[in-house]
Amino acid sequence: AYDDLRSLLRALERDGDLKRVKVEVDPHLEVGEIVDRVNKAGGPALLFENVKGSSMPLAMNVFGTDRRLLKALGLKSYSDISDKIGGLLKPELPQGFVGVREAFGKLGSMVHVPPKKVKSGDAPVQEVVLTGDDVDLDKLPALFTWPEDGGSFFNLGLTHTKHPENGVRNLGLYRLQRHDKRTIGMHWQIHKDSANHYQVAARRGERLPVAIAFGCPPAVTYASTAPLPGDIDEYLFAGFVQGKRIEMVDC
Repeated sequence: AYDDLRSLLRALERDGDLKRVKVEVDPHLEVGEIVDRVNKAGGPALLFENVKGSSMPLAMNVFGTDRRLLKALGLKSYSDISDKIGGLLKPELPQGFVGVREAFGKLGSMVHVPPKKVKSGDAPVQEVVLTGDDVDLDKLPALFTWPEDGGSFFNLGLTHTKHPENGVRNLGLYRLQRHDKRTIGMHWQIHKDSANHYQVAARRGERLPVAIAFGCPPAVTYASTAPLPGDIDEYLFAGFVQGKRIEMVDC
């Protein structure tokens, strides 16, 4: 699996499976129409380098085919990982010494991939930090994708929350509606874990801290969407998929 999104994009470009779009595109409907058309045709990932109103490039359709998703996760087929996951979530009782040894081997594969915290100085995400009046969500390319949409959205921001009482964390993928340069609306359904964290915080009369990350390692993005049991940590699962510990840093 690829450790970061940039490495994946470079690999896709080498394979001829990523196209750069250098002309200016409008995030209001135009980008969405282009990506919808290319995706339905089984086309490549797209890197829009000139998005109207933003200086940031926009990668789209990166996981739009089975081929690219498998490549991103370092897999040859989905069965490669489904068998491993099934063995962890529904383990059979070990039979004999060999069975016990194999069972400990499965558990060991999880023990060695928990997330690890790194120092701020070692984290690329901390190279540019904006605070106070410098915070401006309008600098990010938010998309108005469908004619009946309620506004412009950030569609692949991974939302990190912690349960206010027991500290259990959750990573989920929810649509984020931009309201103004400092405010977004969180579109999470009431049955989602992060929504539950918010409800607990509201009941306690507290505000819920939330961190949102863009451009995460492919395994982390995948883990945020995987239908995992509530007691399975998404970052641990991402490390299991990637075969390497996920690095985390304080906001």
